Amino acid sequence: LLKAEIALSEKRLDSAIFYGNNALAMAESRAIRCLIARSNIVIGDSYKQKEQFASSLNHYLVALREFELLGELYDEWKVPQKAWVYFMKAYEEKKGISDTLGMKYSLGKAATAFELAGNNQKAIENYQLMLQLIKDDDKQAELTLLRRLALLHIDEKKHTLALAYDLQVLSIYQALKDTPGIIASLNNIGYLYQYLDEKMLALEYFKESLE
Repeated sequence: LLKAEIALSEKRLDSAIFYGNNALAMAESRAIRCLIARSNIVIGDSYKQKEQFASSLNHYLVALREFELLGELYDEWKVPQKAWVYFMKAYEEKKGISDTLGMKYSLGKAATAFELAGNNQKAIENYQLMLQLIKDDDKQAELTLLRRLALLHIDEKKHTLALAYDLQVLSIYQALKDTPGIIASLNNIGYLYQYLDEKMLALEYFKESLE
């Protein structure tokens, strides 16, 4: 595989494909999934530079499947520190082929793994990326992400940032005329203002939730 990667970096594309296929055959014979994925990426990159896009895509899709499977396995084995690595690799591959739905899935799986591993900041970054991929008409998904971001910022003691997300949640519930959602959001905002020692504002939101 190293020979394939060197050949690719030197633009010796036929050699990169040759060595990549040799590495792939060895990885498949030993069922080494991470090497199967890496070999397919090198081959895919080589075909892409040769403008043989159909062949390139086939190899990228195989690599993607391997990364996703590795992430799922580590997730099942409750090893989040390994799971998020492969979910993020899967995300990068999906990004390369503009698979928006797949990108959201991999980001979400990686975010959950980041949370389980105690890395809230990385989880926040992933959820923020997911927000950018959400369509305007998918308000339920947007609400779920905004509320999750608010809770993570509360965990990080960043209550002002949490408040900004919860205010967005309230705005969406008001636009949807969702009374239970509005009441819950008003209470959440009230508690945040209370924590921020904005007692009058807290009282205002608590009173509004009772009307």
